[in-house]
Amino acid sequence: MRQALPQLDLKKLEQPEFSHGETLQITGLTADTLLTWHKRGVVQKIGERDQGGRGHRRKYSVMNLAYLLVLKQLAGKMPLLAAGIAAVNSTAGIIGTFMLLRYTENADEIDALPSLFLVSYEDEAGQPKFEVFTNKEGQGLPVVPLGGIEKWMRKLNIQSATILDIVSLTLTLFWKIADVKENRSPRKSRQ
Repeated sequence: MRQALPQLDLKKLEQPEFSHGETLQITGLTADTLLTWHKRGVVQKIGERDQGGRGHRRKYSVMNLAYLLVLKQLAGKMPLLAAGIAAVNSTAGIIGTFMLLRYTENADEIDALPSLFLVSYEDEAGQPKFEVFTNKEGQGLPVVPLGGIEKWMRKLNIQSATILDIVSLTLTLFWKIADVKENRSPRKSRQ
């Protein structure tokens, strides 16, 4: 019999708790890339500093990490601003997927979850676009078209696209977060 899980406090996922170094470790970004994105204003509002002024370190929330992870996947494949918009829209899918994953106990149950796919591409006019699809009806999102994403792409004359599996990204993100948190514990207990 399954035990009831504690209510997930979504506000806690917005609270900055990860250091700059932990953020780099979780997202796989380089310090130069993250700094460049801050300077270009793509991540301007995230990574709040613990205090103002020089020498104070940025802290990142789980929501920030989800955004950065998607942005990393899309950067270089579409204009950075468009990638940022797609990343913002993907963050809700990642958090929703995490909420569902909390109730799974094995790989079969994970496989039974609705899939979410972010498809980013350029339309015929060269404008960056993105769509989010699911594989199950009733999720409030478009269902993967009959014949699959590839047929949908041919129908719209989309020559190339980046397809992100939101469930896989979510699993990766929270696995890395758990790893970082686990590695924090021994240092704190020794002090």
